Amino acid sequence: MQATKKELMDRLGVGYVLGPYENCPWLVYDGEKGVTCSAEVRMGMDDSDGVEAAIEMIYEMPDAGQPPAEHTFLLQARNTNSGNWTISKVWIRGEPIDETISGWPEKACNFFAAVVQSLKQDEVPDIDDLLEQELRGGRGADQYGGGGGKSPKIQANKLLNPRGRGF
Repeated sequence: MQATKKELMDRLGVGYVLGPYENCPWLVYDGEKGVTCSAEVRMGMDDSDGVEAAIEMIYEMPDAGQPPAEHTFLLQARNTNSGNWTISKVWIRGEPIDETISGWPEKACNFFAAVVQSLKQDEVPDIDDLLEQELRGGRGADQYGGGGGKSPKIQANKLLNPRGRGF
């Protein structure tokens, strides 16, 4: 994935271009669940330092064997010196992303943006659901990004409105 700095910031949900040492944070706390989710996009000293996007979950009362803080996601983007940016590395729960997944840079950005969208709506996102939807392709998709299974059966009468004029 090649993108301008502005396009990268838009893909990550920032909406504007970050300056040197600038960051764009989001944070939501759910008192009922005892969980905090934070996400942040941060810029280095200059374009050569790159951009990082991170997601962390913090639990007040973690389950047995679960750490109180989980570094859920980390994305690193680098300037290609041609004015474009590329996603260089992504880690999910401490493991590098499976780079055999078709379109993994775009899917990683989509996942991060989906988490940010939930945070902007003042909701703690369901990380596992979003990972399944955005990164792993959702229902019936294979690891190569395509849908699996049968072709959908479309009934023409379901496409028409009550007046029979289509959409």
